[in-house]
This record gives sequence, structure tokens and C-alpha cells, in this order.
Amino acid sequence: MNSLTQTRPAQGGARARWQGARLPCRRHHDERGSLIVVIMVAAVVSMLVVASLANALFAQDTTVRAGSSAAALQLADAGVNQAVRDATNGGTGGPTTVSVPGAGSYTYSYTSAGTTPASWHIISVGKDWRGAQRKIEADAETQSLFADALFANSGMHLSSGISVDSFTNGATAQDMCTGQGIVATDDVNSMTFGNQGNGNGVTNCTYNQTTPGYPVDGCIVYDDSGSTPPPSGSGACPSNDIIYEPGSYQDPTPKIPGTPTTSLVCTTPLSPGTYVYVNVTIEPGCTLGSGVSMSDPVNIYATGTVQIGSGNGNVGAIDPPTPATCLSYTGTDVFGNPASYYCPGWSGGLRIYSRGTSVVFAGNHIDWWGVIYAPQAVLSTNNSPQISMWGALTVGSTAQNSSSKSSIGAQFALHYDQSLSSISSQQVKLVNWREEPCPQSDCSATTP
Repeated sequence: MNSLTQTRPAQGGARARWQGARLPCRRHHDERGSLIVVIMVAAVVSMLVVASLANALFAQDTTVRAGSSAAALQLADAGVNQAVRDATNGGTGGPTTVSVPGAGSYTYSYTSAGTTPASWHIISVGKDWRGAQRKIEADAETQSLFADALFANSGMHLSSGISVDSFTNGATAQDMCTGQGIVATDDVNSMTFGNQGNGNGVTNCTYNQTTPGYPVDGCIVYDDSGSTPPPSGSGACPSNDIIYEPGSYQDPTPKIPGTPTTSLVCTTPLSPGTYVYVNVTIEPGCTLGSGVSMSDPVNIYATGTVQIGSGNGNVGAIDPPTPATCLSYTGTDVFGNPASYYCPGWSGGLRIYSRGTSVVFAGNHIDWWGVIYAPQAVLSTNNSPQISMWGALTVGSTAQNSSSKSSIGAQFALHYDQSLSSISSQQVKLVNWREEPCPQSDCSATTP
């Protein structure tokens, strides 16, 4: 019993000593495992940080490259605009490089297409200061003041009896009626045709059909929506020749080169040059003097009223063509006028530019050759019959037919001289703007 009593403590002590010896080993193992976990967590965190930094750097690089590319495109566009400004002086030019401090540079060239009105092909390369490059090609063309026979900005009111046709010369019936007698407006809602007096659809062409039913050869509306069509059919626009042009047509306001002090009543020959007046009246005897031509015209600027003819009596022919080549034309047009009246370029010798608000044909039986550019004026005929004009007209509107207003009355015939399309507005319009592939190692501004 005593021996058992003595041995138990001994066993208990041994157990205690054994257990005491094992406890430190367990703590060491736990600490080592925790360290591994910490290291693994740190490694994962490091990888996440590195990945985040890499993504951030990649995004930054992408942003920088995108910014450089966008900047290069802006520089290329600046080159196109510079080429347009240079091209207005005519000819072909470039390649020309322009440095833009802090941004980069652009190189551009323009090549004349040799057309009338003038047009050019433009190539421009923009280069960002980091080296990114973009390339633009475009075509530019000079806008004509008289691309159409008759343009009325906000009101195209055409009473019955009007006839608009076109010609290249007076050699044949076909040459005297070429199908380009186009009328145009920015406001299709105000385009109207009359059907009183002398007719619903005056015969303005006879070579291709016996009795055409249209007073004009075609209609252009400067609005690409096409939601409101102009009147068409007999007595109005030919249904197969209605054109919609995008946007509005911007007529530049004539710049008066000086201050007018007097008005003009022209009854004697005019010499080539530029003249400035308040009001202008053109009467018989006002002819084109020696040396006047399309290339050396008479330019008359007016700030007030422009009037062709005067009174209510018969005015007759004002400045009929005199070149021998035109007088050799034989035959007549559908109205009985001599073919010599269809002299190409003759009407371009007398150009009237007006900032006034009124253009009037006053008198009966007027035959007149010239062009009138008056984008703020109302065109009227005082209901005078049998007026014929060889040339082109640009006005703000035509007066409506009523008892209180003048109108484009019966028997007004406008014969559009197609050579007038070469008269430039000095404004250049970009067409076919497009970006082209640009190899960074060989991005040329001289080859397509």
C-alpha cells in the first residue's frame, strides 16, 4: 500500500515532466505555420499590388497613346484648314510643314484638279510631339455665286408665266435649252407656283418634247430631310428633278469696297472696273464698253435699290450681245428671240452686287443681260409683262402675287448662262473629308 502510494506520485511527476517537455514543441510548430501564412498573404498582396500597378501603368499608357493619337488628328485637321486657305490663291502647293510649339506639327499639300470652279485634292498629316501620326485626305471646291439660275433664300414665289431654262450658246436649239434652268431655295415651305394669266407651265424647252408642262428645269431644296417636298408636276417642279442638298446654303453678304456717295442712272457704255453707288438704275444705252469680258468685268456695288428699266412703257433690249461669234448664230428660240442673244459669257461682263432690299424690273418688254447678286433683296417685276433676262439671279426672296405687293408676274423668262458657274464666291467648301491609314514609319503628305 505504501509502495503504491509512493509510486503514483512518481508516475504523476513523470507524466507532468513529459507533458511539460512537449508543450514548447507545439508552440514552435504553431508559430512556424503562422509565419508561412503571413508570408503567403504578403506574397498575394504584393502580387495584387504589382498587378494593380501594371494595370494602372497600362491604362495610363493607353490613355497617353489615345491622347497622342487624338492630338495628331487635330493637327492633321489644322493642316487641312491651312491648305484650304492657301488653295484659295490658286494652283498647287506643298508639302509644307508647320510646327506647333508644345503640340507637334502638321504637313500638308494641295493639288489643283484643273476644274471650273476651282477644286483641289488635299492631304494632311498631323504628328504629335510623342510621335503619333494621323492622316487626312479631302477634296475642296470653290463655291459658285451662281451655281443655279435663280436662288431665293427664304421665299420662292413664282407666278404664272415664269420660265427658267439654260444655255451654253446659240448654235442649236439643244444648246439654247440644256436642262439646267434650276431654281433653288432654303425654305421649301414658301416655294409656290402660280396658275393665272399666261399659264400653268410655260413652254421653256421644245427640242425634247412638244409641250413641256414645267416652268423650270428642276428644283433644289437646301435641306436634307426631304420631309416637305416642293410642289411638283405640271406648272411646278419636274417630279423627277427635285434635289435635296444637306444643310442650308450660306450666301456671303457682299462687301462694299468703299463708301457710296451718289446713285447711278446708267445710259452710256461702261468700262471695266469696280464702281460703288447707293441706288443703281440700268436703262437703254447702258452697254458694255470696249475691253469688258468675263475675265475683266464691270463690277457695280449698290447699298440701295437696283432697278432694271424704268416707267411702264416698252423698254426694249438693254446691252444686247455684240461679239461677231454670237451674231453669227442663226435662228430663234421658242419665244422668237434671235439665237445671237444666247452669247456665252456676255452676261458675266456686267455684275451687280447689292446689300439693298429691293431689286425691281420696271417697264415692259425688257431684254437684259447681266447677273445680280442681292441676297437680302426682294425681287419683283411690278407686274410688268414680257421680261427676258440672260444671266443669273440670287436674291433673298421673290415677292408674292397680291394687290399690295409686286410679284414675279406673267411672262418672265430667265435664261441661265451656264458659264456663270465659274464666278467664285471666294469661299471654299470641303467635301469627301476622310481619314486614311497612316503607317507610322512612312506617313506621307504627298501621296494618297
